[in-house]
Amino acid sequence: MTTVLSNGVRATIGELVSRAAYIRRSDPSLYRNWIKNVERRPAVRFDAKMSVIVFLAEVDTKLLEIFLTGLQKISSLQKLYLITNEINRVQFATMDLPEDLDAEVCNVAALGTLLNSNEVKKCHHFVVIDTLCQFAEECFGVLERQMRTGADIVFSDHDYIANDQRYDPYFKPGYSPELLFDPAYAPVIVVRSELMYKVLRQTENILTGQELIMACFKNAMKPAHVGHVLMHLLHPVLAPRAFRDYANMTHLINKTTDSSHYPELYEPVSGNVVVSIIIPTRNMVGLLRDCVDSILRHLYHFDVEILILDNRSDDPETLAWLEHSVEKGDVKVIRCDYPFNWSRLSNDGINQAEGELIILLNNDTLVITPDWLDRLAMLGMSKGIGTVGPLLMYPDKTIQHAGVVAGFGGFADHIYMGEATANRPAEIFVSPMIRRDVLANTGACLAFSKKTHGLVEGFDESFTVAGDVDFCLRVFEKDLRNIFDPGTSLIHYESRTRHKGLPEEDKTYLRSVLDRVCPKGDPFFNENITLSSRSPMPRLWADQ
Repeated sequence: MTTVLSNGVRATIGELVSRAAYIRRSDPSLYRNWIKNVERRPAVRFDAKMSVIVFLAEVDTKLLEIFLTGLQKISSLQKLYLITNEINRVQFATMDLPEDLDAEVCNVAALGTLLNSNEVKKCHHFVVIDTLCQFAEECFGVLERQMRTGADIVFSDHDYIANDQRYDPYFKPGYSPELLFDPAYAPVIVVRSELMYKVLRQTENILTGQELIMACFKNAMKPAHVGHVLMHLLHPVLAPRAFRDYANMTHLINKTTDSSHYPELYEPVSGNVVVSIIIPTRNMVGLLRDCVDSILRHLYHFDVEILILDNRSDDPETLAWLEHSVEKGDVKVIRCDYPFNWSRLSNDGINQAEGELIILLNNDTLVITPDWLDRLAMLGMSKGIGTVGPLLMYPDKTIQHAGVVAGFGGFADHIYMGEATANRPAEIFVSPMIRRDVLANTGACLAFSKKTHGLVEGFDESFTVAGDVDFCLRVFEKDLRNIFDPGTSLIHYESRTRHKGLPEEDKTYLRSVLDRVCPKGDPFFNENITLSSRSPMPRLWADQ
């Protein structure tokens, strides 16, 4: 009853559903139920001429024959290129292809020359395949329809297939450059011909399908994701290959750790940057002291100031500690003598901060990653980045924050709450241990430049609590990216200084902002995953 009273009935039900989903996360019947009751199969007319480029790093003639048989159903297929170092084996496998399907087997070195032929230039789109698959019947119609909206590169959800049984879906978020090092993110793409020619003119030393796919995304003006399972992979994707020497070529800083799933690359910060860490507090000196001590125990490459926003503290021990810390030069204290309003507190702190980079930090957090400030600063000061949020964990090291998803609880909430970070099973969505784009991050630890704060005219003080989500949404509207970075992690006791839940006024304001910014749902989530559970699982009903 205590949990229900503090969190609310809806939040409590959501937490119970999330726990049940986490327990059942590996149950294959969930996906079978989704295929039977939820999956949509849109019938879309398809007329565009298509050429297919297949990279065969490893040749399995049986799987290749299954793949080639499936291509015979694509009436508008113009040309097939099979890129391999085992040309003789592949040529044998293609002997039974229909005469009207023009197939060419070549090595990577010959690809550019072949694609510049006048005949191929009549092609509308190219399909680049790095992992052999079977295509859903409506696949190319759906993808070409997306192309007609102006997209120049399109990818979709996929699953795996064996013995006519589908399994292990990957329901993907919208386009996130951070995920391109994951070869399972886009093993098959459709590319507008103009983009393909541009890539081949500007890019040298393409050796793998993944490298070509990454080069296409890098040069794309409007990438798009389609939330349909249109490809059924015939074998697992190969281990990441395309980031070989990437950090050296792009002059990025590589801070990849043993626990990293994929490379963690950062732009170096130029010049002498000052970082302002802003911590609101009211009494609770034990929490505040531990938080500040966890910051001060590390050495930093930047000048750092710690601003304490004292929101009406009246505890003598707290006041004495604040006075002593100011005398030592550890912190600066700003008196905020007004009722609690997180947005107003944040604005007041930022207005008096000297730093180019702002880090808003709750007083109930502990820094546990020694290079946390390096990572937040390098991402937060990077071009095109709006906000950065780290992985926040409860004291038992389960997840408290791994990005905010719009729609949870009718408004917005954290995904993966209460789940473990280690020994995770196969994911149907992006792992919480991979850096990615999100629609919003929590204000419990939120990094951004002072320039970004000014661009969106600060935090909206109409929000007492949910100003962090509103801020990130308005940052997103300015075409800046919000990044969740699990390479940085902190302990978060969560709501030790106030009650959980949103005030009713915040709910009203937030609903209007969500309706404006993302009326079709969170672009970095997936429509095939239920919003009833913070632990990702397929929707169980079509209208869910």
